[in-house]
Amino acid sequence: MNEVEAVNVWWVSDVIDKEAGSWKLDVLSRIFPPKVCSRISCLPLNLPWREDRWAWAAKPKGVFMEKH
Repeated sequence: MNEVEAVNVWWVSDVIDKEAGSWKLDVLSRIFPPKVCSRISCLPLNLPWREDRWAWAAKPKGVFMEKH
């Protein structure tokens, strides 16, 4: 079995290369399986950059849903 390298990612901005305006695919690929990484990398990025902020209100059940 391959050893997994620890990746410290706390915010979405941790997986975005702000200078290049693109996803940090090397980091995404260490966190997610290929299919998920591919889907995330297709999400458009918001330019110009803003500071991180909470985008969703927390729910008592702790579940967030995504619309397809």
